[in-house]
Amino acid sequence: MFPAMHAMLGQWTPPMERSKLCGITYAGVNYSIFLKYDWQFYSFMCSFCKICIVNCLYLIITVVYYTHTICISQYKFLAYA
Repeated sequence: MFPAMHAMLGQWTPPMERSKLCGITYAGVNYSIFLKYDWQFYSFMCSFCKICIVNCLYLIITVVYYTHTICISQYKFLAYA
């Protein structure tokens, strides 16, 4: 892949810009490998955080539901609404 790309860039780019364009092109290959594994890590972490947030919300809602008591004024408001 790289010898063919080097030959193509040698024929296609202007002589004064060859080194800059080759550097950008070959750095992009390494950067794409980094992004591939980096996105997999972030995807895993986002999934893990979503599971944690849902479990925490479920726990909070359950605790509030079973420990909340309604006062007389709230009961009258709900009864007559």
